[in-house]
Amino acid sequence: MDLRPCVQSESSTVELEIGLADEQDRKEIYRQRHQVYSAELGQHAANCDESISDPIDEINIYLVVKRLGSIVGFISITPKGSPRFSIDKYLDRIQFKELDWDSLYEIRLFTVIPDERNTSVASLLLYGAARWLQENKASSCIAMGRKEVMRLYRKIGFFPLGKTIKSGDVEFELMMIDNLQIDEALKRFEKVRARIGWSVHWNFSFPRIREINCYHGGASIESLCCNPDKLESQKTIINADVLDAWFPVSPSALSAMADHISWLAKTSPPVLSYDLEKTIGKQRGIDPNSVLAGAGSSDLIFRAFQNWLDYSSRVLLVTPCYGEYEYVCRQVIGCQVDYLETSVENGFSLDQEELVSRLAENSYDLVVIVNPNNPTGVFWSRMDWERVVDRIPGKTRVWIDECYIDFVDSRQSLERVASKRNQLIVCKSLSKCLALSGLRVGYLTCSSGMCDELRRVTPPWNIGMLGQIAATAALQDRSYYDERYRETHALRQQLESDLHQLGFVVVPGTANFTLVYLPPGIAKLDFLSRCRARQLFIRDMFPTSPCLGERAVRIAVKSEPECRRMIDIIRQTLLECGT
Repeated sequence: MDLRPCVQSESSTVELEIGLADEQDRKEIYRQRHQVYSAELGQHAANCDESISDPIDEINIYLVVKRLGSIVGFISITPKGSPRFSIDKYLDRIQFKELDWDSLYEIRLFTVIPDERNTSVASLLLYGAARWLQENKASSCIAMGRKEVMRLYRKIGFFPLGKTIKSGDVEFELMMIDNLQIDEALKRFEKVRARIGWSVHWNFSFPRIREINCYHGGASIESLCCNPDKLESQKTIINADVLDAWFPVSPSALSAMADHISWLAKTSPPVLSYDLEKTIGKQRGIDPNSVLAGAGSSDLIFRAFQNWLDYSSRVLLVTPCYGEYEYVCRQVIGCQVDYLETSVENGFSLDQEELVSRLAENSYDLVVIVNPNNPTGVFWSRMDWERVVDRIPGKTRVWIDECYIDFVDSRQSLERVASKRNQLIVCKSLSKCLALSGLRVGYLTCSSGMCDELRRVTPPWNIGMLGQIAATAALQDRSYYDERYRETHALRQQLESDLHQLGFVVVPGTANFTLVYLPPGIAKLDFLSRCRARQLFIRDMFPTSPCLGERAVRIAVKSEPECRRMIDIIRQTLLECGT
């Protein structure tokens, strides 16, 4: 069975359905259990009733997948607080005293009929079970996974507890998953479903998707929950799953905030950020009328795209790229999205001739390019892009995301070109490069006409006083940040070298992060979970960028002491996962 949703044997006229089993379904499930676990696997003795059930069936629930009304797969969940689990037949709970047995759920009897084992039924069952656990706020779940299908359990986040169980001729591995892994598994599944297609009737009382925003993967930040009582823990957490600056904001910006913090906190900012835009224009050599400030790049993406696009629009994304673009285009606006994918096989280099050809052959309203690319770190020079932009059809807007370009070289930015062109827009965040992520400041550079158009849909006071003052001061402290960028390059190169020595495949980067592929034989979700237990958070890239493959992770550059600690944790974790 393959975990990926598969449409090989399914058509738009033959749909699957998934839901909770009723009493009539249970009779068929018990019959199929006899057929599979007795006749096929020899795990149970045959009986004249040709039906298998057990006492746990009195308290468990079954999820069933049907095709044209017939059950083609099922999975059982035993709720927390159950006096017994199926694993109690094989082990003593005292062997795992560290588990909170009162809060555990158990998944068992993951079964797909033979004719459906190469379709999406297995994926749908696992997705439904994970979604049910999420909806019921399960903190952890255990399972006995048959060794033949261990990779399926591992792919949705289960990790082994080091106990093998034998029943008849079948060997099982005792496994576990926690709530964070459940959340990540669902995002991974939904991303694949959106890209491949998955025709199914969802017959639960809760919706198929709980996530209502783009997945950003900042589990380290979410663990703090903006709770003042938890802020001390930021001293022990390594938040390498987000791309916040490893260095502090410039001393001049810090001083400007600290000296006037009480007044800045209580005082309303200007209705529009004209003074900040003037400072940006002066420091970047741009006409201030061609600068539009925003509360970070996401604010600008939401505002501009919804003003320019509608459901009839066509957008081309050069991928992999920042996930907000696909989310806004597909989920918020509902327009058609096409993809020009780069791949690891050619170092994620972009064939610019292919890009120009695609744009010339199709009526795209917008093309989105992230440079340097997030998450690959690949960079294309200003000279290359100037040549490309000159050849793009005039009706196509070209959006270039340069949020990390200052880490490369601010002179490579196309913002001065954009200020004089009607079809070119450059989006830049000051959050990461100026260490202002918590204050949310960014800007667009485009023609003054487009800026005026977007100012009409800009809400008043959208950037707070603290953010405007800090950004204004930081922008004028260029020497401080240039030195931090040089240090970042050295730290990234050392990090990439250390990771390469540990067996990772490293994609050479240019900014404040590196994209790597796990060494062979290491289960990704098990690895990430064990790192997290040691307070190291690393970004799984599959939920937002399936084209990167299952084994890609992104690691942010941190300070030298944190990088050393990070490598030590990774080394220890690899040793554990490799056993």
